Amino acid sequence: MRLYIFSSVSDKYAIPFKLFVINQNLKVARLSSLLIITVSLLALVSGLFIDYTGVKHREQYLQVFAYLLVVSFIYFVAINYIKTLSIRHRLALKRFIGSSYPIIIIFGMMWMSFISGRSPADNMTMFMFGLLFVAVSWLFSMNSAITASVVTFTGLSIGLNFFIENRESIIINHFSGAIIIVGFYFISRMLYSYHANYFIQLKQIERNNHEITKMAQLKTEMLGIVAHDLRSPLNSITALVELSKTSGTSVSERDQYSDMIVEACNDARNIIRDLILIVKGESAQGLQLKETNMNLLLSQIQQQWAPQIKDDKQLLLTLPETIVNTWIDQDKMARVFDNLIGNAIKFTEDGGNIHLLLQQKDKEHIIVTVSDSGIGIPEHLQPYLFDRFSKAGRLGLKGEKSHGLGLNICKQIVEQHGGKIQLESKVKEGTRFHITLPVKPEQAHTIVDEIATEAEVTSSH
Repeated sequence: MRLYIFSSVSDKYAIPFKLFVINQNLKVARLSSLLIITVSLLALVSGLFIDYTGVKHREQYLQVFAYLLVVSFIYFVAINYIKTLSIRHRLALKRFIGSSYPIIIIFGMMWMSFISGRSPADNMTMFMFGLLFVAVSWLFSMNSAITASVVTFTGLSIGLNFFIENRESIIINHFSGAIIIVGFYFISRMLYSYHANYFIQLKQIERNNHEITKMAQLKTEMLGIVAHDLRSPLNSITALVELSKTSGTSVSERDQYSDMIVEACNDARNIIRDLILIVKGESAQGLQLKETNMNLLLSQIQQQWAPQIKDDKQLLLTLPETIVNTWIDQDKMARVFDNLIGNAIKFTEDGGNIHLLLQQKDKEHIIVTVSDSGIGIPEHLQPYLFDRFSKAGRLGLKGEKSHGLGLNICKQIVEQHGGKIQLESKVKEGTRFHITLPVKPEQAHTIVDEIATEAEVTSSH
């Protein structure tokens, strides 16, 4: 178990544990205030039935119980009033009650110790009980524990000078009180450490369970893809092979069947490739970054696609007058552009245009836009477009299939480069994908680290 005697919980768990501490302290304050109200009422009311006239300093004890009763009642009402406040004000009041009410208890017990014998040296039982009760019931952060210790010692010092006249007794009791308060600090920090370690373990278990659930869901989704999408090209291959064996099949028909078989094999290979990419996760550490002439890269991509585009469709390219360089993994970013261009072709009618546009956004970022004049994407499907195994996938205009992985992989690759991909689309008005990339690799690494940290914090919540 890690001890947090002079330290706090790491930043990774600081915020959720702080919220846990605030809520936990509020529950303890509510229960404690109710308990002290009951005990104080019994002590005050019992005087009607029991003769306390022989008790030394009886009036002062009654003053202490009256003080505890009134203050605890105020806190109890305030705790119940919290529910009616806004979240922001509610949190502030919770924090105030959780940190101030234990001091009220300590001072009440300290007051009783002063009354009994007019010196804590004669009877420090109630003071020690108050500190021990607070130490084991409340969770104090390091700063709160230090503040509570300082405030308590200050109150003790004032009380000693008020109740005790002998200077030697004042000095001795200062030392005794200091030792008790140091003990309070260490006990409270030990219990804080126990709760902190338990909380962190629970969060780690939650995160592991979340990862296991995600992996189980991924496995189920992958099995669905294998069972459904791979079955189609395999069935096509089987059927085409049987047709090619038919005795009346001409040579030209067999060549056509062969081309269709190759196409079905390519479809199956693409599905398997995408599934492997998803399983591997393509971590940012796998990027092979190098400075790239984006003008040249996009020109090469246009030339590679030009022979494949049919039906009077055109792939246009607009480049800036100056050379634009950036640090990217060329193979992976080319995969992104190929995927977006392929989708644009599938959903663009005959005679339409697909447009690649390169722009220098500022000194630190560039933007590549892939747009088309196609059928567009319905608004209700757009929020799910980048999801893994997205249900937003649709058949192309010529029946081309989608297995819902391509855009998710594009998003992963772009984010691994420290960039972002954004969508603009309206039905019958075309679609535009804007890819923003950092110019320098240091920027990419910084943003990737931020994304990873945010993901860890989100999963810990």
